[in-house]
Amino acid sequence: MPGVSQTPTHSVELLNYRRHFTLLLFAGGLLWSVSNTRFSHLLEPYRLETYFASVGLLHAATIAFSVRATLLRKVTLIAAATILSSCAIFFAVGVSFISPLKEGAGLLSDLAATSALSAAVYWLLIRLTVMPKLALLSLAFSTGSCACATVLAWLAIISLSTAGSPDHLFGTLLAVPWWIAFSTSLLLGDHRRIVKPLLKPESEGRR
Repeated sequence: MPGVSQTPTHSVELLNYRRHFTLLLFAGGLLWSVSNTRFSHLLEPYRLETYFASVGLLHAATIAFSVRATLLRKVTLIAAATILSSCAIFFAVGVSFISPLKEGAGLLSDLAATSALSAAVYWLLIRLTVMPKLALLSLAFSTGSCACATVLAWLAIISLSTAGSPDHLFGTLLAVPWWIAFSTSLLLGDHRRIVKPLLKPESEGRR
């Protein structure tokens, strides 16, 4: 129709960020509550694999419940994210094996590199499944912000551990900042796509 701006569908129109961040709060609470129950102790032999798998599953679920995509694509995202997250420990082992630094700064650099690699793989998975027009700019945001969030979370965990805080807090403290950093990077990557459609009708109306 004349006078009506036709804009292409972008990822910002596919993902409901308000719903996504709200679900992230519930996911963080769920992760904390489960880690503080007897059920978590039953999985002690598979603690790392279960932890990383649940972290991937929960975040992918918050994406799936907030994005406009087919059910098959949503299920594929959740399943693939769960499997890939359970393999995060192997990413960490591989990074530490090739890292020239040891202990201290070496551990932090390994954590940052593993976090960035995981963020990049997860970002590509999301783009391949439910958000094909995800802004490429958010990939740089994702890797950088997730690496920083992991390092800061690890330093906080060390401080809390020294202060005698309970161990079940640490898993949540490591996951939630990474989730927020990754999701915020998606939002920042789409910032222009959010602002531009809001300003365009007003600017056209002044003509």
